[in-house]
Amino acid sequence: MSEEFPSDQVWKNVQTTHSKEGFQTYISDADRQILARIIEVLGQFVQLEPIGRYVSMSADEVWLTLVIQVCVMGSARHIERLTSHYERYKDFEKAVALSTVVSQQNPAAYLSEELNKFSATRFHQKSANRLVTVLS
Repeated sequence: MSEEFPSDQVWKNVQTTHSKEGFQTYISDADRQILARIIEVLGQFVQLEPIGRYVSMSADEVWLTLVIQVCVMGSARHIERLTSHYERYKDFEKAVALSTVVSQQNPAAYLSEELNKFSATRFHQKSANRLVTVLS
C-alpha cells in the first residue's frame, strides 16, 4: 500500500449540523472526491459495524470495541495475533473488561500493564491513557 495522499489536502467544505431530525453532514464535491479515493484505496482494510449495532450493545461490548479500536491505531497486527488464539483472547477480554478497569485504583497503569502483557498494541501506555480519558 504505497498510495499517498497530498499532505496539503484538507477537508475544505465539510459541515455537520444538528436538528430535531438528527445530524446531517454536508460535503463539497471536491471533498467527496478525496473521500471516494480514500475509500477506494483503504476500504478493503476497514470493517464497520452495521448501522444501529451500538444501540443494542451492552456497555461491556462497546468498551471492548473501543479498546480494540484504540489498540489498532498504530497497527492491527497485535490484535489480529491475539484474536487468533481463542483462550488468550478470552483472558484479554476479562482483563480489560469495563468493570475490571473501573475498579482499579489506577486504571491507566492497570490498562497499560494488561495491554503490554497481552501484546495488544505497540503503544500500551499511550493507548491506556486514551482509553482512560473516556472513563473520566
